[in-house]
Amino acid sequence: MVCEEEEDEVIAACALCPNEDCGSLVIAYRTIGTPSADPWNFVCSRCGTDFSMPEEELVFQSLALATLLGKSSRIASA
Repeated sequence: MVCEEEEDEVIAACALCPNEDCGSLVIAYRTIGTPSADPWNFVCSRCGTDFSMPEEELVFQSLALATLLGKSSRIASA
């Protein structure tokens, strides 16, 4: 018997490393169900700096496909 596990849908976000000697673009992932008020947590793979960033200060944040499709249908009907 094969048991299929349901995978959580994830979104990604990018932020700049706050280390003055680094400045790398850092990517983090989290599940869709995480409250948007929670800060994003990052670990820079280049210098090892561990930092958090609020959503409004992110360089980039992906959207869930369902969210994107919902927004595009509202735009199309406007």
